[in-house]
Amino acid sequence: MDRNIVYAGSIPLDTDILSINRNAMLAIGSVLRLLVGPGTCVDGLECTPTNPPSMSVSVAPGSVTQLSVIDVAPYGSLAADTSTPIMKMGINSEKTDFNFQAPNIPGQSVNYLIQASLQETDTNDIVLPYYNAADPSLSYSGPGNSGVAQSTLRRQLVNLQVKPGVPAPTGTQTTPSPDEGAVGLYSVSVASGQIAINTTSILTLPTAPFLYWKAPQLRPGFGSGVRSFTSSGSFVVPHGVTQVEVELWGGGSGSFASVAGLPSGGGAGGGYAKRLISGLTPGQALDVVVGAGGAAGTVSGTAPGNGGTSSISNIVSATGGRLNYLATANAPPKWSHSARNWRQW
Repeated sequence: MDRNIVYAGSIPLDTDILSINRNAMLAIGSVLRLLVGPGTCVDGLECTPTNPPSMSVSVAPGSVTQLSVIDVAPYGSLAADTSTPIMKMGINSEKTDFNFQAPNIPGQSVNYLIQASLQETDTNDIVLPYYNAADPSLSYSGPGNSGVAQSTLRRQLVNLQVKPGVPAPTGTQTTPSPDEGAVGLYSVSVASGQIAINTTSILTLPTAPFLYWKAPQLRPGFGSGVRSFTSSGSFVVPHGVTQVEVELWGGGSGSFASVAGLPSGGGAGGGYAKRLISGLTPGQALDVVVGAGGAAGTVSGTAPGNGGTSSISNIVSATGGRLNYLATANAPPKWSHSARNWRQW
């Protein structure tokens, strides 16, 4: 990180302060790229229905980190720099509300896209006092005593926008694509006659680059970013993740243990598998199959069922538990214990 050098007795320059700000921005941008890479990522910005319910939603405070350039316009006395790439973060400290309209034609629905991008704006315009060499005791009002207001703050914000889709028969409507330079976050579906938006109307897009891991964990590792599945479903690869380590257990087999009067051990345990899956892309979906436990045997002679196989998108699997032939072919014999011996009934 570059640092300015100033000396006692030297005349301070406006570029001293401007360079401090720019150098700090460059350093933070380098850290951001180290942590999240060159791709856009989003944190916060949760989208929820209003309370009480209405045809509006609220997007919570949050941030967007996006690849940009140092400055597209002059920064005070510093020239613009549009050739040097840098990661910048836009931050919204307040919620943003959006209102939606239902289609007028019965039986139709429309999907609205909520998209986000980095927005950099010069603001906080003020008429500044300037040094008057002719009469230092009386300052100029604005540059050259022109009275012109000048921007005193370059803000980096999250630019949130709503992009409406085309109304179509319910179930056939599609969500529009984000504009160039923006990323899609949510799809809000609204049907004709709808009077309030609820949680089922809001869909987080699988390609939305939300940051699902936080410092100090940095990249997901042992104990961080772990997700468990107890039923079959889908795992969507989070932003910033290119590989995952998976562990699978197959479903256990059934047994006769639940049948009254038939002493029996537990069922056979399912298989175990562990694998590192590499080459993944954010938004990619992996099918997760959780093997079910085998059915119990019955006193009438029905054999216990085998456990189901667990798998991840046909990449890795763990077979279910299976009992041996004698255990699955017949119910186990009944045994009675006396003080002297075991005897079969």
